[in-house]
Amino acid sequence: MTDEEQQEANAQDVVSKAEQAAAKLEALNAQLGQKIERLERLQVERTLGGKAAVQAPTGPTETDAEYAEKVLRGDINGTPE
Repeated sequence: MTDEEQQEANAQDVVSKAEQAAAKLEALNAQLGQKIERLERLQVERTLGGKAAVQAPTGPTETDAEYAEKVLRGDINGTPE
């Protein structure tokens, strides 16, 4: 094998190894992206206390006028218990 052939073989080997390394990096980058997305979702759930999808039970609401009428009638004494 001549010097020139040896250099060509070395160059091809280097290119092959670089392509393999690039493929591994792309795969790892995709995995890292998925893990980052998962961590972001977990952080949102933690921030919201995991209760964002749960609605608080709502009952009938009392207007200010209705509350005032109750106070005037004496139904509510206005002092905290």
